Amino acid sequence: MTWAATLLQRAGRTLDAADADAVEARLRTLWNDCETAWPSIELDPATFLTYIGERLSPDGSALEALTVIRVRELYLCCGCAAGQRAAIEALQTHYGAHLDAVLSRVARPGLQSRDDLEQVVRDHLFVGDTEQPPRITRYSGHGSFEAWLRVTARRTASNANRRKDPVGAADDALELPDHVDDPELNYLKGRYREEFREAFFEAVTTLEPRQRTLLRQAFVHGLNVRQIARMYQIHHATAARWIASAREQLASGTREALARQLELSERELRSIMVLIRSRLDLSIARALDSSGSIEPPR
Repeated sequence: MTWAATLLQRAGRTLDAADADAVEARLRTLWNDCETAWPSIELDPATFLTYIGERLSPDGSALEALTVIRVRELYLCCGCAAGQRAAIEALQTHYGAHLDAVLSRVARPGLQSRDDLEQVVRDHLFVGDTEQPPRITRYSGHGSFEAWLRVTARRTASNANRRKDPVGAADDALELPDHVDDPELNYLKGRYREEFREAFFEAVTTLEPRQRTLLRQAFVHGLNVRQIARMYQIHHATAARWIASAREQLASGTREALARQLELSERELRSIMVLIRSRLDLSIARALDSSGSIEPPR
């Protein structure tokens, strides 16, 4: 069986005979490029083709899909998922600075140390269990690998911190409709649900403490703007502006994170944000409901 046929069989796609030679040539070029980029990683072609095929977009021709997917990064991820020491060391060498920057910001005195968080993130990325494969397999090859790695590390480290001091966003807080009438939007929702959650989680973690408190008071505890205004000793219109600003920052932060992670058209991004905004208040309530206390006005 040719490389092209193997790839398309794994992807559940048919191959136009007219494109077969071009796809075959493209795959061998990509293979050579990956071997040059990661000479210490040893993969066989079948493993490589299977890994890429499982993540190939169903849209457009196979040749077009191979043009937009980030095969070099997926080759590295495939090696890491297989537990190859050389692949894990290569990822640390080329992307370790991104992980270091995240861990330095997330480490908090009295909770998890910097070294402890690094080990937690490494286990999460590279070690699977009987129920789930290593987290590194979640990278789809669409969008920046650096951004995906930073978001995954930040979420993992923040979750580790919250197990010792439960505050902030819930891991699966983003609430999306089960079904929408738009088939394309349904496809995007199903394919990138995890990326949507990670983008929302990243946006939640960038809120200031007072903004999280305001949103918790409004959407978890159900306080109206006049009650909140009295707590802060401000006019109710000011309280309303503060809440609206925090809510909008959360939405815009989610959009910015999605734009970094995924290669989506402006139209697709707008459609996704309509979907997210439609359940934003419920998502906020779920994200901030893990802390029972209300912080004092600042």
